[in-house]
Formats: sequence, structure tokens, C-alpha cells
Amino acid sequence: MILDQSMGRSKGITVDGVVGKVTWINIDEADQSEPVLNIGSTGLPVRRAQKRMSLVGYDVGGVDGRYGTQTQATVKKLQQQYGIGVDGVVGPQTWSVIDSLENEGPIVS
Repeated sequence: MILDQSMGRSKGITVDGVVGKVTWINIDEADQSEPVLNIGSTGLPVRRAQKRMSLVGYDVGGVDGRYGTQTQATVKKLQQQYGIGVDGVVGPQTWSVIDSLENEGPIVS
């Protein structure tokens, strides 16, 4: 993905040539696709799911864009807590829950 100065300015990002925290947030949120995610999945949708889960207190083992065993275990925990099928795979129902986390404060105890 190539970011240009006009995109940076339109998102309120200081155009300094550095991919900082605010830039990463905008990059992560730019890809709103919701593919099925499971062990071995990589990319921006994985980062977005990991970030949203981590912001409300789930331990995903780091926001790195790699769907590994810790992310899978966290997805299973989320699925159990929200009463949806527990399989560790992020499909349509799990995406719906993850998307709703954006509007919640910390929920994990």
C-alpha cells in the first residue's frame, strides 16, 4: 500500500515520511475485508482483529498480523464468551463480534 501526502493530510496524519502509530492505525483500518482467518493467516485483517481484541483486554500475543496459536486461543475464548461456535476460526459471526469491540471499553477480566 502506498500512502501519499494527500491521503495523510485527509486522515489528519502529519506527513513526515515515518510510519508511526497513527499511520499504522489508519493502515490497519483501511482494509475492511473480513476473510476467514485461521492458523497460518497473515496480513492486515489479522492485525485488525488482533488490535481490536487487544484493545479490550484480550491477550493475542502481540499485534503482528500473524494468526498463530495464541491468537487462535484468544479467538476461542472470545467465541465462548459471546456464545458462538468455538472453533478458533474467524468467520462471519466472529467478525461481527470483533467489529463490535471497536465500540467497547475493556471487557476482559
